[in-house]
Amino acid sequence: MDFLLDALTDWLKEMLVGGIMSNLSGMFDSVNQQVADIATQVGQTPQGWNGSIFSMIQNLSNSIMVPIAGVILAIVMTLG
Repeated sequence: MDFLLDALTDWLKEMLVGGIMSNLSGMFDSVNQQVADIATQVGQTPQGWNGSIFSMIQNLSNSIMVPIAGVILAIVMTLG
């Protein structure tokens, strides 16, 4: 009778361990794939990621921020 109980216990352990290992290996594969996708996205330049937004921000910087900064610097240097 102990032989049957031991065999059943071993079969149940093998089944549980096999299921857990297959779930974990699938999870690791999924995490590795997501890390690879994120690395590809992070490695892009701003122009490669979204060229139109980068161009718009660059134009705003050149046409608005630089003249404002120039005026502020001129005022500070004049007062100082």
